[in-house]
Amino acid sequence: MAIRRYVADADNTITNAFESDLTTRGTGSNMGAADSLEVFSLYGQTSASSGLTSELSRILIKFPVNNIIVDRAASTIPASGSVSFYLKMYNAEHPFTLARDFKLLVSPVSSSWEEGHGLDMEEYKDITYDSTGSNWPSRVGTAVAATATVTWYAGDRPEAGDTITIIDAAGVSKAYIAAASQDLTSDPPKWHASNTTTTQVDSLQSCIESAQGHNGSIIVSQDATGLIMTLTSSTTGTPGNTTITVAGATSGQISATNFSSGSSYTPWATAGGDYLTAQRNLLTASFPSGWEDLELDISTIVEDWIIGSSGGKYENYGLGIRLTSSQETSGQSYYTKKFFARSTEFFFKRPVIEARWDSRTKDDRGNFYYSSSLAPGPENLNTLYFYNYVRGRLVNVPSVGAGRILVSLYSGSSSPAGSKLTLYNSKTNITGGYVSTGIYSASVGITASSPPLTKLFDVWHSASSPATATITITDYTELNTGDKVNLIATDGTDYDFTNGDQSSVNGTWESATSNTATATNLMNVINTTSGPAGTRFTATSDGAVVTAAQAYAGVSGNTTVTLTDGGTAGMSKTNFAGDLGSTEYVTSSLAPLTLTAYNHAPTFEYVTAITNLKSEYSRQEDARLRLFVREKDWNPNIYSVATSTVPNKTIVSASYKVARMTDDLDVITYGTGSDKYTYLSYDISGNYFDLDVNLLEAGYAYGVRFSYYNHSIKSWVEQPETFKFRVEE
Repeated sequence: MAIRRYVADADNTITNAFESDLTTRGTGSNMGAADSLEVFSLYGQTSASSGLTSELSRILIKFPVNNIIVDRAASTIPASGSVSFYLKMYNAEHPFTLARDFKLLVSPVSSSWEEGHGLDMEEYKDITYDSTGSNWPSRVGTAVAATATVTWYAGDRPEAGDTITIIDAAGVSKAYIAAASQDLTSDPPKWHASNTTTTQVDSLQSCIESAQGHNGSIIVSQDATGLIMTLTSSTTGTPGNTTITVAGATSGQISATNFSSGSSYTPWATAGGDYLTAQRNLLTASFPSGWEDLELDISTIVEDWIIGSSGGKYENYGLGIRLTSSQETSGQSYYTKKFFARSTEFFFKRPVIEARWDSRTKDDRGNFYYSSSLAPGPENLNTLYFYNYVRGRLVNVPSVGAGRILVSLYSGSSSPAGSKLTLYNSKTNITGGYVSTGIYSASVGITASSPPLTKLFDVWHSASSPATATITITDYTELNTGDKVNLIATDGTDYDFTNGDQSSVNGTWESATSNTATATNLMNVINTTSGPAGTRFTATSDGAVVTAAQAYAGVSGNTTVTLTDGGTAGMSKTNFAGDLGSTEYVTSSLAPLTLTAYNHAPTFEYVTAITNLKSEYSRQEDARLRLFVREKDWNPNIYSVATSTVPNKTIVSASYKVARMTDDLDVITYGTGSDKYTYLSYDISGNYFDLDVNLLEAGYAYGVRFSYYNHSIKSWVEQPETFKFRVEE
């Protein structure tokens, strides 16, 4: 699988737009639980002393980057540089005016913020009074308890029959009535209308705290005078949820304040959100018609989030999406662009970061061609793979690990025979490399013999030590400016080390006052990583003898050391020689093909099948689906039918897509661009691909379709077949 999606874990719309009265701005509005997100600019709905007003709306959205970090550590997604991350958000249709011909600015948010629980996107009535939620002026809410007060006055007192009604945060209302005596058993309790003010206060407190009263949902305290009672909600949250009502008593006897101050806020540094504004963090997306979805490469931002502030980058506080500054201040209205939010009921419309990468295995074992003068150099190379399965799982070869491995080709009928065959680089061994756990690959080219061999054996074996060569300074006085030592690396590239003014950067060494000193100078130049050869050789010296070793093991006699000596016997040498590797890990076979040339642009038609498709999959499955492809007009003769199986054609450039059958919605699109995230792999058994079924919504049927690239017409050709399956939980 080469696609993975990370659904947003927080989003919100913040605005400074006017409420319906066109007087009060809804800056305290929170829309964190709404099923859509909105960006707009409104100009001229109202006027002020400064002129016509503008109103703005912006989007905040955050993604679970920690999950990306975990997946990278587990090699589920590749390292930086080998994967692209795309922000994908989907247009939400609405009955309002649709903005057109605008750009949205996408940049990282530089401060933490809270999503909140508001829903109202029209009247802006869901003011962030509770403990959580960002809005236009504030990024974080803090939970505190709402408080209220009841105050008695010394000059007069409430009388029997006067009532104080209190409603707690849960909406429980109690009407406490003053009576001739206190009664804690009635519901609600009665408090004592005594001739002493402090006695009244004490009695009301007892009533509120009693089992028939608010019984702990309201905490009561008194000031030092005993005249002011403070009521504090036992739960944090919404202030002003209740009104304290005093009935019967006059203003000179008692007064009350309603519950308030149920939360506090941490403001943005700049109202409307704090954003990183360095050029590398500013991305734009264009919307010519207005209804377009948003798809934007945010790889740089995601990689910076992964590094984090400890690595000199920044923390993941999500993204801010807004109109460009010029459009927000243009004096023109852009009303309104909406996207589906993470809480939408539509599974495939949720905002996501989509990781895409090319995960193809291009194993040419079943599609191996002899080198041909008709093909350019790169197309004469075939890539072979070695899969080290041990008890059903891939593991590294212990002695190789993530290092290099050697491959040699042999002829033979049932097993390798004779000597190693000479490869495209005139060598008998090719150096292979590590792909992933338990998988190694090597690129091999070979010219056909006459007649061509119909079967080859590839032997994968150890490369235990590097090849070495020696250069001996026999007489430093015989060395002249311009004399050279030429070494050839295991990749076939040769490098000159020239006698002259000592400069290790350009590979120049200097003959000194003795053979030993001259050898030391030559050694130092070979070892200089900033020199022409970089890290392809290492060298040591012992007296007048310099020993040069290949950086990569396994090639014996791969090159000849060439000396250019203008004097007489100033230097001598031995060619590279070393250990070929003694351990054979695996031997496989292949049937090479001969390239066929056409004097016209051939057009091919194919019949495709998925050989292991099930009718139903669970969302917990990772399915590897294998294809069988044959040419449509394949017409075997009687002998072929009797003696041969139908050949499985390997399509080198093939891509798949997945669509939901009910509405033909493409839920995984053809990834035929630069990322190649839906390209098919191939090996000796033909084409295949891995499908992460978790990408699909359960309860629906889906269809897989394929497109093959026709190099003759330089175009993709969609195949006619659709392969259907259902997904369940």
